Amino acid sequence: MRALRVRRLPATTYVGHRVRIYDDLGIIERPFTVPFDHDFNTCLEVAAAKLQRHGWQIEAYCVGGWSPTGTGDDLLLVSDFHRDRWTNALPNA
Repeated sequence: MRALRVRRLPATTYVGHRVRIYDDLGIIERPFTVPFDHDFNTCLEVAAAKLQRHGWQIEAYCVGGWSPTGTGDDLLLVSDFHRDRWTNALPNA
C-alpha cells in the first residue's frame, strides 16, 4: 500500500478552506491542493473524490493516522505504486 497524507488547510483572507494531499513515498514531490467542497463531510472525502476522478484506486483510509513525520494527518491508502503524477493514468502518458 502507498500512503497519501491529507490535511485540511484553514481559510485565509483571500482563499477559502482547502485540502492538501501529500505523497509519503516522495515520488510526487509537490503536494496536490484542492478547494474544500462543502458537499462532502470531511477532507478525506474531498481528497478521495478528487483522486478517484483522476483514476486513483483508493483502498482504505485512516482518520488521524500515524505518519512517519508524526503529524497525525489523515491517510488515504492506495495501490497505485506506478504513478508519478497526480493527474495522469500512467507515467509518461
